[in-house]
Amino acid sequence: ESFHYIVMEYIDGITLKTYIKKKPMGLFSAAGLVLVIGRCFQEIHKNRLVFGDLKLDNIMMDNDKRCLKIIDWGGVTPMGCSVKEFTPVYDRASWDKGIRTADAEYDLFSLSMLFAVLLLGEEIQPNQVSFPEFIGRLKNKKIPGYWIRLIQKGLEQRDISFEMYIRELEKLYKKKAESFKMLLKDRTNTAINFIFISSILFCIGVLSILFRKRFYF
Repeated sequence: ESFHYIVMEYIDGITLKTYIKKKPMGLFSAAGLVLVIGRCFQEIHKNRLVFGDLKLDNIMMDNDKRCLKIIDWGGVTPMGCSVKEFTPVYDRASWDKGIRTADAEYDLFSLSMLFAVLLLGEEIQPNQVSFPEFIGRLKNKKIPGYWIRLIQKGLEQRDISFEMYIRELEKLYKKKAESFKMLLKDRTNTAINFIFISSILFCIGVLSILFRKRFYF
């Protein structure tokens, strides 16, 4: 008798959803984390693919290897195809902000929504509030206006491309972090800060190997 099985990597850590329940994330750490994920997505887009199903549950903090890991790649979709796996909170179609077709802007919306969720400390369902009300909740957090405007641009995917978004995010992040020492002063999120810096090369390295082998989804 034969059995079919799947061998998967065991990650000793917690999801980002679990993390923010225990310890809310500040603006600085949230921006840095989103920047790392955005850079990884840029590598995916170069191969004409879209991640698709980005959400808190699909991001893990590996305590052993001290890095950030994006899990559940089942939603990766070739550009131009219909997105089959999605989560309403991060799906632009559910917010009436576009169609459910794989393109860089689909990932731009979900990445911007992830940023907003990290700052709000909770996931808000699209059937609970209108889009203007959602933006209003962000403003109530007393977040500087230029951050709100960037997030809103990403959610609306208007007058900004994915590449432009990442460049602007990096510019704002560097402006806030004049040096690496300043980064470590965010004591409430020191673990996150260390993890997202060390994860940049890890994520890009894995993606390079993946696409060099020509895996298709």
